[in-house]
Amino acid sequence: IALVIGNDDYRFGVPLNNAVNDAESIAAVLKDCGFEVLLHRNLGIDGFYGALDEFKTRARSAEVGLIYYAGHGVEVDQKNYLLPIDARLDNAAQLRSQTVSVPSLLNDLNATRLPAKLLILDCCRDNPLNRSWMLTRSVGEGGLGEVSDVELPDATMIMFAAAPGKPALDGRDGNSPFTSALMQHLPEPGVSAFDAFLAVSDTVASATAERQIPWIKFDGAGRAFRLFKMSGDSATTSGPNMADRPPSPPVSPVPEPTPESAVVMTPEVGSPPAPPIPERGFRDIDGLFSVSPYRDYNAYSKSRILGSLQERLQEMGLYDGIIDGSAGPGTHGAIVVWQRANGLEPTGLIDLNMLARLGLEELQEMQPPRLPTRFVGTYTQRSTTAAMVLDLEHDGRNGFVGRIVEEYANFGTKGPDGNIHANVEGQLRIYADGGIRFDFTKTYQYFRQDSVKYEGDYSPNTGEFSGEWYFPNQRSSRGTFRFKVQ
Repeated sequence: IALVIGNDDYRFGVPLNNAVNDAESIAAVLKDCGFEVLLHRNLGIDGFYGALDEFKTRARSAEVGLIYYAGHGVEVDQKNYLLPIDARLDNAAQLRSQTVSVPSLLNDLNATRLPAKLLILDCCRDNPLNRSWMLTRSVGEGGLGEVSDVELPDATMIMFAAAPGKPALDGRDGNSPFTSALMQHLPEPGVSAFDAFLAVSDTVASATAERQIPWIKFDGAGRAFRLFKMSGDSATTSGPNMADRPPSPPVSPVPEPTPESAVVMTPEVGSPPAPPIPERGFRDIDGLFSVSPYRDYNAYSKSRILGSLQERLQEMGLYDGIIDGSAGPGTHGAIVVWQRANGLEPTGLIDLNMLARLGLEELQEMQPPRLPTRFVGTYTQRSTTAAMVLDLEHDGRNGFVGRIVEEYANFGTKGPDGNIHANVEGQLRIYADGGIRFDFTKTYQYFRQDSVKYEGDYSPNTGEFSGEWYFPNQRSSRGTFRFKVQ
């Protein structure tokens, strides 16, 4: 499935000539390649977020997701923002309410849980808005800025029309140079998405005498997109199945076992059968450890052990993703390549044999860091800031419930104590480094109001929990929050 957006008619900024043409051309190409396409033209902020919500809903039954955007973009304080046609931006604070940040777009892609996700940005940025605050040093002088490794989810590839800090050309022939190259190379039969993007980069560089060179970044997705064919007889719109990779040659950095350890160790008697590989192309972390001696360890221990395994595989040049202790197509593919290189059945499972050869056997179960139960802090919406207290009760696994008491800020109905009260319910994820990702819904008491979504990260090193909040049905109503452990 693909979401395609083209914005030309900027109300408060420099209009563009070819962004809508580019979007229409790419939509036609993607339809021919087998994508279900959601095409939108000249979206304001509400329409932009509405289109994203539709995409996320429709993507639940898809196996590959792609978002293409043509229009203005801007980089401010090393963060990238896409501009709806009604963005005015009289001050920097309005970036939160009148634009779509690239990190939030990546979060939306990641929320689809698709096994393969592509983001293509053809962003023209040549003084898009004539605002005095944009003349300060906080605003990038060229195109969009680089996306950090932290921002890029697993199994995601992002392609910018130009290198970080460089503007993209709008073009004079009905399409931008970047989109023209996409139209040329995406439909080529039997060519993987990865190779198609490399060909696009070469074509644009040649056509513009290297004034514009597209930029590609991926994290844990390179192998996935080498498998995905965009078009042709061998094309597939199914999720990448890393077990279908051709055998790789032996990898020299893997040490040969000594005579004492040369006996092939098999799973313990009574181990459950290996789970089948899901349609998404990789197993979750419990599936990865289903035939290992660590199969009954807690989730935190498995994540820490998987992080150590990722580190070993990265040292051998087999894993190119983030060492985060999370399962995904990049991790699955690296395990399969290692197994084939060592003459083992390419199951993608972490068994005792693999753990022993990589020096990860006989590890003790670890206890997760103590999870905080009370936070104090604030939330902001535009110029409003209100104090909050958050109390949580954890269920011992990945869920929690809690309560929020917040300062009255001319919104809602006060409780008996003069404050706003709400219940929270959500999920958390513990990373291999002890960091925690919170995702919860806040439901107000004493008055009827749509629930609010909170998403953020907690660092045990700083004791800080921060992120973004928004109304799922009104994505233009959003802001930030910041807590500290009490």
